Formats: sequence, C-alpha cells, structure tokens
Amino acid sequence: EAADLFAGIAAVSGAMNFTAQDSQTEVAVLIVHGTADEHVLYHGGAPRESIGRAGDRIDASVQDAIDYYVARNGLRGYPESQKDGKVRIDTYGTRIDGKPSGTAVRVIALEGGGHAWPGAAKGRMLADTPFAFAATQAIWDFLAGVTREFNVAVKPETCRKQEPVDLVLKGDGFELKRIINFDPALCGP
Repeated sequence: EAADLFAGIAAVSGAMNFTAQDSQTEVAVLIVHGTADEHVLYHGGAPRESIGRAGDRIDASVQDAIDYYVARNGLRGYPESQKDGKVRIDTYGTRIDGKPSGTAVRVIALEGGGHAWPGAAKGRMLADTPFAFAATQAIWDFLAGVTREFNVAVKPETCRKQEPVDLVLKGDGFELKRIINFDPALCGP
C-alpha cells in the first residue's frame, strides 16, 4: 500500500478488494462513493453493470473498507456525521484513547450517485450522469490537511558545523533526497 510514502489516500467509486494485513503504518483515507453505483456496489457484491471481465469479480463493500481502516488507524468505530441534502459525510477522527487523530477516515456517501466521477461534466452517452458534488475539490481539501511526521536523526558533526542536512527518505522501491537548511531543533537537547 506504500503507507510509508503516502500519508493519505482517496478512492472514488472503488472497492478495496485486498488489504495489506501486515501494514502497521496508519494512513488517512477519504472514500467517495455513490449509493446507486451499479459497477462497484456500495454494499459489495458482483457488479450489476460491467464491461468485459469486470463483471467476474466480487467486490468488498464500502463498510468493509471503513472497518479495515478504522481498525488499522486505531480509531473509534463511530463517526461524526454531517448531512447536506443527498450528501452524507462521516468522519472517524477520534482515536480509541479519545484523542484526535491525524489519520482520519472520511466517507462521503452520495445518495443516488452512480459510477461517474462526481462533479464532472457528462461524458459518454451511456455513462451515468455525474452526481452534483465536487469530488476533486473534496479530495484536495482532505489531502491538504494530512501530514506525516518523520523522525530525523542528525549526525553530531552536522550539529557542530551547523551545515545543511541531506535528508534521505527511503521506502519500498524509492529513495527521496532533499537538502534542508540547518535547524538546531534537529540536534535535540
């Protein structure tokens, strides 16, 4: 899942048909899904509408994804809910210990929404009519509020010289190098 690389993810009209059972890293999650999606059913199961072999799969439900990420992120299993017309937003943002979490799980259920990208212009003639909800903006707003803290160890000689720091983040199949300005706070007490 690359949770070591991504602090947050967003899925629109998609099923979570596999999980990284061994993953210990929390990740903020936004799920946007129409309740009338015939291609990826909100409550799971085989698609009612499909193209080619896509109809051969059995999808997990949105609730299965919620349960997985709420447990993975150590969150309480009941959300703060808002409803605006046919849009319901459930946010699981409180840790089991009662403290706020930086890795919330937010679910935006679009009552009567289909499979087309919410807020998009009508595309193909046979496609669903997009639900009147700005999914792209909702994703941007959600991910803009997600942060990840990293523990940075600075070599003692760097602290003595007060030089710029070569910051290297390594993950599964990637390496990110960045030079950051010296900050005494990186050296500790």
